[in-house]
Amino acid sequence: MTSSSLGNNKVMQVGMVVENIDEAVQAWSRLLGVEPPSIAITDTFDISNAHYQDKPTPAQAKLAFFDLGQITLEL
Repeated sequence: MTSSSLGNNKVMQVGMVVENIDEAVQAWSRLLGVEPPSIAITDTFDISNAHYQDKPTPAQAKLAFFDLGQITLEL
């Protein structure tokens, strides 16, 4: 096996962009047989200072994290 430029080949977290996080959380909860995690909303611009293409943006994201033991699934 070839070595990774990261120093190992362990995956700790997998992130996916979904169109509808509420529906995705329910679907993944059913698929995995676990309780749905809470959904967090990222901070507003005054805290995050988020930029897109070098311009300030008020964009926020909804996030959910499934703790699956040795790996975390992020939506």
